[in-house]
Amino acid sequence: MISPERRITKAYFMYACKKYVPLIHRIVYRVSRNRMNIENLKSHAKEELLRCMIRYDGRGAFTTFFYSRLFGVLRHVRDVEQRASRTQSVSENSTANIVSPIHDMDANMTVQEYLSFLTRDEHHVIIELFFNNKTIREISQNCGSVSSTICRTRDRAIGKMRQRHQMELEK
Repeated sequence: MISPERRITKAYFMYACKKYVPLIHRIVYRVSRNRMNIENLKSHAKEELLRCMIRYDGRGAFTTFFYSRLFGVLRHVRDVEQRASRTQSVSENSTANIVSPIHDMDANMTVQEYLSFLTRDEHHVIIELFFNNKTIREISQNCGSVSSTICRTRDRAIGKMRQRHQMELEK
């Protein structure tokens, strides 16, 4: 049991590291199957253990507190790395070249034209999500708003772009 009143020394931290090694291993191996990524996640786990020792206020069991925080942090780290590996970096200037030159430019609106129909907030969210490869959590932290607001803005923007696309197809 970690005591909230006890000073956190290097010896106390090393004791906690040894004590919670099985829990850390179980969570790390549950979160990631990639052997190269496991060492990175273990170092994140030790950092999170220290943060949890600092933030623990004595309510509830420390093990439960540490488990929930560690699992969330490691899942977030894994998701960020997976997102970066599956997305390509596309510059905003190259979006005009997405439409194939074979197609008629009048019939197919470019991405720039789709973005021009959006409000300033919707445009910002779409650019950050799809062109700057940021997560909704990162955008919400930068904007100072709640993640659900960013999700609604994204959905509204995508809906507007789909509606414009449907209007162009019907012409």
